[in-house]
Amino acid sequence: MIAQQHSALRQPQVSIPYRTPGEFLYREDFRTQHFVIDSTMPQRLLTTSGMQLHIPACAFMSRDRKRRIFGTVEIVIKELYTLADMLLFGRPTSANGNLLEAAAQFQFQAFHSGHPVEVALPIQVRLSSTAFFRKPHRMLLFSGGASAIRSISGQSAFDWNFASSLLFEHAGDTQYQFQLDRCGWWSCQKPYHSKSRKVMMSIRLGGERDVFRHLDAFLVFRDIPSIVRLYPGMTGFTALNIPEGLQASVFIFGNLGEQLYAGQSTPEYTANRVLNVAVSPGRKEVIRQLIGQITED
Repeated sequence: MIAQQHSALRQPQVSIPYRTPGEFLYREDFRTQHFVIDSTMPQRLLTTSGMQLHIPACAFMSRDRKRRIFGTVEIVIKELYTLADMLLFGRPTSANGNLLEAAAQFQFQAFHSGHPVEVALPIQVRLSSTAFFRKPHRMLLFSGGASAIRSISGQSAFDWNFASSLLFEHAGDTQYQFQLDRCGWWSCQKPYHSKSRKVMMSIRLGGERDVFRHLDAFLVFRDIPSIVRLYPGMTGFTALNIPEGLQASVFIFGNLGEQLYAGQSTPEYTANRVLNVAVSPGRKEVIRQLIGQITED
């Protein structure tokens, strides 16, 4: 049976100053694919991971929404299905401070003559299920935008905004169907429900203090497919509204000039506590292995 999809609420698309670890650790983003289409004709795209996109004719317009785009359009798609890829190239899995379990994240971009354009007509997407989820009806659709929560330093952060209460389940198989009505980040996730109390975890840094403002910190969970970005404060990092009793590791990454820095904690159970994490210089190969260890099942 096909469920009725609720129309997606439009959220403001903003530029968040955030560079993923993958941008530093790899010469190129190997999760990104490029397609060149004639926008005056209907198009069907199939990605290497099996995502199908049905693009109607004349489906794009200028960013100021004043004119339709005709002719050649470049489509750029990034697909992320594993926790390691989401940490390397994607975005943390929380919405308005609440923890989400991630099934897939993807970024859809379109360009005409080298300039970004916007979606004018809805694009139909069919996405295969992933190993993270066995019950399609529990999934929700989110779009990327700005967080309503600000850190002590006042920095803006990326956040997921609820977009649709239902996804189509394709009859007879395990695929999901939904619509994209704009360019940007999208995700298939579900809220993590827990009866445990919510706690605050704080991270105190050890090592070189001069590099602190160039670092990002993440809480990577072992029990569920989730990543939370910690908020920077005056002397360290803080994670709020975290369910108690989950097992997670802290991963810290950044750069100062050409030198990369990283640090990690051993897996710990979430609680109201302060963790000390040492940060030190590291080579790309070592940090890649570190991410693999943190995100492995």
